[in-house]
Amino acid sequence: MEKETYYARIERYDVSGDSLSVTFDAINTSYHKGQASNKRFNFLEVVSAQILLEINRSELPSHIKTFKQECWYEILVHVNSEEDDYIDALRFDSYQEKEPIDIKIADIHEYKKRHKKSKELTNIYQLRNIEGYSNSLATEKDILDLLSFSTLDPGIDYWLRVINVGQGSANSICLIDRECGVEPHNPQEILYLALGGGVVANSSTYPNTLTLSPAESVPVVLCHWDMDHWISGKVQAAVRETQWLVPEQKNLGISHLKFAQELSNQSRLNIWPKGLKSVKTSLIDVHKLPTSQNRNYSGLVSIVKSSKNGEKNAIYTGDAPFSRCKDFLRDYDISAVITPHHGGDMPHRAIPKAPNKHVVVSSFGNNNTFKHPFEGSKTRPISTKQRYLDKGWKNWHTTLSGDQYIYADSFSKCAQFTQLLNGIKPHLV
Repeated sequence: MEKETYYARIERYDVSGDSLSVTFDAINTSYHKGQASNKRFNFLEVVSAQILLEINRSELPSHIKTFKQECWYEILVHVNSEEDDYIDALRFDSYQEKEPIDIKIADIHEYKKRHKKSKELTNIYQLRNIEGYSNSLATEKDILDLLSFSTLDPGIDYWLRVINVGQGSANSICLIDRECGVEPHNPQEILYLALGGGVVANSSTYPNTLTLSPAESVPVVLCHWDMDHWISGKVQAAVRETQWLVPEQKNLGISHLKFAQELSNQSRLNIWPKGLKSVKTSLIDVHKLPTSQNRNYSGLVSIVKSSKNGEKNAIYTGDAPFSRCKDFLRDYDISAVITPHHGGDMPHRAIPKAPNKHVVVSSFGNNNTFKHPFEGSKTRPISTKQRYLDKGWKNWHTTLSGDQYIYADSFSKCAQFTQLLNGIKPHLV
């Protein structure tokens, strides 16, 4: 029997009734000791793992009432143990590990924020300690330059592609030449809104046939630091030249810091500056949400605007509920929605009312472990889809059938061109 000890942040925490799914972004303590002894940190040297715990609330240790993203945890793991009193879990040694290792959790200890060990860990594992941090801080002008689309001409129109990446999220803005007739020709992606996909227990939902067609040095606006929103940026060779605009958030686990360090080493990291609330261009507005301990609630929200007649504004919040967007949401007539948090259970009262012409797309993986989209429970019987239907969002689509394309010119063509771009002969209407 092997014993291992990890320090960990919460990467994902999903609740469905009494069932809990917790993913820890974990650092082997022996590698932490090496970091703690240095004044300069090299996060790429740290060996990390993802530890997945799926458990009924009643089976939690008595001293753990819930899991908090702002806290550090010390986890004692036994490998090759047959002890029945320990908690069954899985260890993933890579983000898209197909054969995780069965482990037993002998103990979980939560460090309070004021604890000496918590302060030590927090002081080390944060974005400002990556090498090249100061050179990665962007200004408002830097961001406007990054998001500039001055090379476009009147013969070009836009599509918003909601990409099927399994249990994750990735979207792109594509250029379409209107002179090519009914069928689009070689869509070129000029901007990505997140580049995620299925990871850890949901890596099997990640499609093997994913194709990305980025323009040169195309920017990526990362909504927030969750692996299922950036993993494609690491594993897809086609987007290895992308420039990333990212929020500076609290409570980052080691996996995010390692990816940020990779981007910084390649001069591809652009960190949103403190105090800047929004940046607006002719195509996209990006808004920074207020600071929060919850990474889902403190990221970047994108509003993609029509290139022609303003028929629709599409909103992408990442995993943030609309209630976090109240300071600017009223300034837009929203008619296209990419559902927050993959259609999971979350605050719903601020869902905007649908106009007559609208479309809503939900991105999630088939049979995912988080049970997205939320289908209702005993205590919360109304599903996410029904919440949207109640607000008039009847034109509902998902990525289970493939990529979904939202045409900037006409809603009536969305379904037709989605079929075309997925290689299906459409029924013309």
